[in-house]
Amino acid sequence: MGVPTGHAFPTVRLRVSWLWGGLTAFLGVCQLCLWRFLGTMPGWTYMLGLAAVLLIAAATIRIIDRAEPAEDERADPMLGTFMLCLLFALALLVLGGEGRVFYSNVDWQVRYALLRDMALHPWPFVYTGRGTEELLRAPLGMFFLPALGWKIAGPRAADLLLLAQNALFLAALLTLGSRLCETLRQRALTLGVITLFSGFDIVGRLLTGPLTDHLENWGPTQFSSTVTLAFWVPHHALPGWMGAVGFLLWQRGRLPLAALLAPSPLMALWSPLALLGLLPFAAYAGLCELARRRLSWPVFAVPAVSALLALPSLVYLGAAGDAVGLRFYPIEPHRYWLFQLAETLPWLVPLYMVARKRGESRALLLLIALLLLYAPWIQIGQGMDFSMRTTIPALAILAFMVAERLSAGAGRPWSLVLIGALMLGAVTPATEFARALMHPPAPMVRCSLLEVWPQSFSHLSMHTYLAPLDRMPPLVRPTDPALVPAQPAGSCWDGQWYHPSGV
Repeated sequence: MGVPTGHAFPTVRLRVSWLWGGLTAFLGVCQLCLWRFLGTMPGWTYMLGLAAVLLIAAATIRIIDRAEPAEDERADPMLGTFMLCLLFALALLVLGGEGRVFYSNVDWQVRYALLRDMALHPWPFVYTGRGTEELLRAPLGMFFLPALGWKIAGPRAADLLLLAQNALFLAALLTLGSRLCETLRQRALTLGVITLFSGFDIVGRLLTGPLTDHLENWGPTQFSSTVTLAFWVPHHALPGWMGAVGFLLWQRGRLPLAALLAPSPLMALWSPLALLGLLPFAAYAGLCELARRRLSWPVFAVPAVSALLALPSLVYLGAAGDAVGLRFYPIEPHRYWLFQLAETLPWLVPLYMVARKRGESRALLLLIALLLLYAPWIQIGQGMDFSMRTTIPALAILAFMVAERLSAGAGRPWSLVLIGALMLGAVTPATEFARALMHPPAPMVRCSLLEVWPQSFSHLSMHTYLAPLDRMPPLVRPTDPALVPAQPAGSCWDGQWYHPSGV
């Protein structure tokens, strides 16, 4: 029996406008979940909030459809492309530990404890185990739906829902990104380059100390590889990659500026740092549109509605911010330049030389270079999160530029340099894959966030996760929260949770 050709599964096309609008709507729903988590918004405001979500999504879809040339409609990605992207996303995230099939890195100790607390305790709640009432104040966007799944159907449902949510998010981004490439070969090459993209961490590690199975902590700061981001911090990576994909689509005339900006304020609840990393590219796009005299009222109106919807989350994330701190991070010059020599210059120099030889604009490459050169000098909190997370959009765009040059043929000498750099950098994701396969899956966490934190992060303050209740602004301060006292000391999980060397 033959397969019908008129309505065959692979011939179904997915509208770019609906993919981008769907992601925007999902980020908007996360805002409403925060309102419920805090319990500070009157019941009638949820209807207004839902109406705002639908309005933003509908406006975004309409803006994209109206700007889409008729001939480009035939270039919308196939449903089969989305399914292949979903399989890739599932494989990558499962290897990163989601679903508890493979090993989860130690950062997930805290995340699983946070998810457990959100699932087991009534909303809103505060911790009292440290002698004062403290509210969970963190980018919680990734955790709301899994926590609700746990409340309804138990912890295994939370694991599967977390995996499904993140895999669908990533698959949608990959499907949108497929529009940046003309042929199947270009798409495969681009996906491979972006997956393997990393700095020369193996070189830095060999020059500064003994080898470890997590290579990236060798320098004064860190620019995380694509695989590291997917394995360790998907809640930062996904919105950062969304911003990068949106910017690249805008650059090629396939996404209007208003559509690029529409979801931006909503991203903060997943990762305020990734949003900060997107802002320079949004400003670049805005200046380009201004120079071309193409700014229109939707560029301002739609993001303004998004910002209004996101206002409670922005207030929530910024509460008691002085305890976290934003400061200059001093680095010894020789360490700084060794880091840049290993992490950025192997990519920036060849790309610059090729663009110069071909007489192409180097403005975007210059913007990326400035962001990567200046990010290490800024610190938020006690760790290197600012440098690691605000650079996510810039590194993703840089990785795409490398793939684009290799696909187009950058000139033989520089193509060989980029291929060699890619092969050397691929050692970093290879070590991440190896650790995922060598160690057992993460066990179930039985303790609260307050009890799990000292297991691996006792040297760091909890100010990035907790804020005193009395310092929360009235808009986001729960009035009658449940109290979560300290739990009896004991083992928080069965067996040993492997701790990578070099962390």
